[in-house]
Amino acid sequence: MKRKSRSGASARLRIGLLEVTGLGRKELGTENERPLLGLNRNVFFAGLVSFFMDVSSEMIYPLVPLFLASVLGADKSLIGLIEGAAESVASLLKVFS
Repeated sequence: MKRKSRSGASARLRIGLLEVTGLGRKELGTENERPLLGLNRNVFFAGLVSFFMDVSSEMIYPLVPLFLASVLGADKSLIGLIEGAAESVASLLKVFS
């Protein structure tokens, strides 16, 4: 921890990566970070991860009936019942959300 003298200069306190000055506080190491597409880097990468999660779930969804039929040996009527229940639950959740 470093503090400047009381002779008119603003007091500085450094704790870890946070620096507290007389004017407020700032995070060290953030002055060189550039935004990506006008967004904060954390927001940009959170959006990118969300995008890839959505893409992967949309890619897997059509494969579930094939998996049920070929690997688990489920009957076509059971697959239809599962798909119908999933659509019903999705519709009900849309109404209540």
